[in-house]
Amino acid sequence: MRAIKGTNLVFRGITFDNWNEQIEDGFKDEKLKPNTIHHWSGICETCLKDHPIEENLLDNGGSGICDIKGCSDEADYYVDFIDSELEFIKS
Repeated sequence: MRAIKGTNLVFRGITFDNWNEQIEDGFKDEKLKPNTIHHWSGICETCLKDHPIEENLLDNGGSGICDIKGCSDEADYYVDFIDSELEFIKS
């Protein structure tokens, strides 16, 4: 698992200043194909109200700090991104 420092992730116009990338083994999540790169991040309830994301992309096991740029609240969910909708920009 890794995140690239100095790079923000943008998903549907929402900027995340912290995010994670991992190569899936295909065993933990049946939705994901083995040996594919998967991106995810944390989001709090307040930011989720401001930036609605479909329920099927959320996992309510979030922990740590919300990764939306400018927020420092506790994360309530993990967002599993759709990689075709991601943009990476220098922060």
